[in-house]
Amino acid sequence: MSSTHDPQQPSPFDRLPDELLVKILRHLPQHELSAHSHIEGEHGSMGEVRLVSRRFNAVGRDLAWRGFKLSAAPSKRDLARALEVLGFLPAGQPVSCSELELTGTPREGGLALARWAAEFPDVEGLSVQSCGIHDLENATSFSKLRFLSLGDMDLNLPPSAFFPGVESMDLYCATFGWPLRPITTSAFPALRRLGVDFCRVQGADSDVLPPNLVAQLEYIQLEDLSRDGPAWYRPLGVEIARQEVRILWTVSLVERVSFNRIVVKSGPMPSAAVGRYLRLEPPDMVAPSSSTALDAALGLIAKHAHLRAVFLPSSMWQRAPSADPDEAASRQAIIDHCASFSMYLREEAARAQSAAVRARD
Repeated sequence: MSSTHDPQQPSPFDRLPDELLVKILRHLPQHELSAHSHIEGEHGSMGEVRLVSRRFNAVGRDLAWRGFKLSAAPSKRDLARALEVLGFLPAGQPVSCSELELTGTPREGGLALARWAAEFPDVEGLSVQSCGIHDLENATSFSKLRFLSLGDMDLNLPPSAFFPGVESMDLYCATFGWPLRPITTSAFPALRRLGVDFCRVQGADSDVLPPNLVAQLEYIQLEDLSRDGPAWYRPLGVEIARQEVRILWTVSLVERVSFNRIVVKSGPMPSAAVGRYLRLEPPDMVAPSSSTALDAALGLIAKHAHLRAVFLPSSMWQRAPSADPDEAASRQAIIDHCASFSMYLREEAARAQSAAVRARD
């Protein structure tokens, strides 16, 4: 959104109505603040739009710090630091924190979350990572919460926990210990999306996700491919796979050829036993059209004939001229092998989601 145009001169953007400018600005990444005691700074793209025109500057000034993201440790020291940082923001402008990311174990325990909620009441997205044993009841202090992310911790869900507005939840490297308390519809009445990645359940007698909770979900995103861990732990993904639900199963192929071969040759993954939707992500450091990624994709698709849709980057299967006959043959094999599936491009799915957001605005 930056421009070489002189902001003091008239610009075509100056003729746009304020309502349209606000919608444009709200789709840009917001400012991100770090209040960690050992890290200071902020970054974002809202400052760049000030170069476009005077109108953008005027409208963007009121939105610049409305809904920023804050990263910190859940400690008294970092809370004080966060409030100190806010004191340096431009005076007279609306300021609110819509996304809060807390990482680390506070000495004072879960009560720290209540203090953060008192200072940042507008938080809609809360991410809590690496906090040891965590009591979810302490997160209910955020009354406007819509998105919850929990990772690298042991979870405990007391019967009194209630998150009326949480629509989406991600669980990463979370362990549900004993006594096992399930995630219920009474605690999460609005939950529609659940993401699970490398989560574990201690014991095999009870389910963390009751059938009525799974039934209210629109879809589950699984990224759990791990089979290791003590014998008395089971992957949460296996539990989900026992129930009929729309599962989006994600496989991230990596640079190491040996790992991709293990993934392909290991047979159907437990987490994808009834998964109907597969999303393949090629490695960042290997060309998506390389034989490594294509061979792995073909192997995974071939071993999961129950798939209804496969989400692929367009570069993995689109018809494109290639000087390498092996690469061209691999791409054609992808197309032929997936002919019976409903094929979706990740790019098209992203555009559809953006269109839905604009329609709601």
